[in-house]
Amino acid sequence: MQLRSFLIVASAVYAGFGLGLLVAAASFMSLFGVRLDVGGELMARVYGAALVAFALTFWWSRTSPIAGPVRSLIRANCIFHVLSFALVLWATLRGVMGPSGWGPVILHAMLVAGFGYFGLADRESATPGSSFRSTP
Repeated sequence: MQLRSFLIVASAVYAGFGLGLLVAAASFMSLFGVRLDVGGELMARVYGAALVAFALTFWWSRTSPIAGPVRSLIRANCIFHVLSFALVLWATLRGVMGPSGWGPVILHAMLVAGFGYFGLADRESATPGSSFRSTP
C-alpha cells in the first residue's frame, strides 16, 4: 500500500467514526453495546469533532512528503491507536463493550500497523506515492 492510499483510507475511517459520534453519539455507541449518559454523549461528540478534524488533516496531507509535520502527525496517530487499542481491548474483554467491540479492536490494530509502518520506520525519502516495499 502507498502512503497516499493509506492516508485516504485513514481519512475515510476517521470521517465515518467522527461523523457518527458528532451527529448521533448515543446511537452510534449503542452499535458497540455502550450506553452513554448526557456527559458521555457530550464527550463522544467532542471526540467525534476531533476525528473529523483529523480526517481533514489526513486528506489534506495525502500529497505531502512524509517529512516534518506529516511524519509527526503519523507518529502521534500511531501512539493514539496503540493506546486506543489497549483501551478498546480492555473494554471488550471486560464486557464494557459488547461483542461488536472486536471490530474497533481490529481496526485500531490495523491502524497501528499502518501508522507504525509509515511513521516509525526510517523512510526519510518516502513520498505519498511510495509503497510498503523498502528501497535498497
